[in-house]
Amino acid sequence: MKDSIKLLSVPVLNRYDLLEKMIDSIDYPIDEILILNNGKEKYTPKNKNFNFTVLNLPSNLGCSGSWNLTIKLYPHLKYWCFASTDILFSPESLNKLQKESNSNFLCLSNKFTSAFSIGENLIKEVGLFDENYYPIYFEYMDYIKRIEKNNLQNSIKFNSFEIEEINDAQTIKSNNAFFKKNKITEKNNKEYLLNKINTDLPHIPWSIDRRRNNEWL
Repeated sequence: MKDSIKLLSVPVLNRYDLLEKMIDSIDYPIDEILILNNGKEKYTPKNKNFNFTVLNLPSNLGCSGSWNLTIKLYPHLKYWCFASTDILFSPESLNKLQKESNSNFLCLSNKFTSAFSIGENLIKEVGLFDENYYPIYFEYMDYIKRIEKNNLQNSIKFNSFEIEEINDAQTIKSNNAFFKKNKITEKNNKEYLLNKINTDLPHIPWSIDRRRNNEWL
């Protein structure tokens, strides 16, 4: 029996046309594709070759929140795979991802967290992603710092597999309001990251004030 990826989770906010192109680039068996629809528009997959679960969420969870929700909804997996909407999988890249992934590793693509997998043992040791990086940016750098703080640097696999980005950050670039708000929230998130690094702060619980202040929608 051919191996497969158990779950691929894909958060989406807009540009559902790019999501469809990403799905069409998949050339490897995936048991289930979870679409976390953070946008206002309802989404129904056009591709009929895969088993989809679509969660049309009432508000935007953001990047970290979407990743964390996936892990919480599927707590018995050995590892979880994630992808952004504005990428294409290179031929055989998912085959390689499946072979590289297991309970102990963070497997990053050549475009870092535009597609990646993370194992259960890292989640046990390091914890979930910090949802105070809202809605997006610097959550990846924060997690790397936390891995290093736990002396688990050898658990990171850089350039594990190849993907192609379709003009980076299309979620932001295709929406002028998002583009303007991102200039503010990206600065806020960077300051938050630097504060955590410089003051050696522990993992901080989710903040409702930060969530409201950084809102795009």
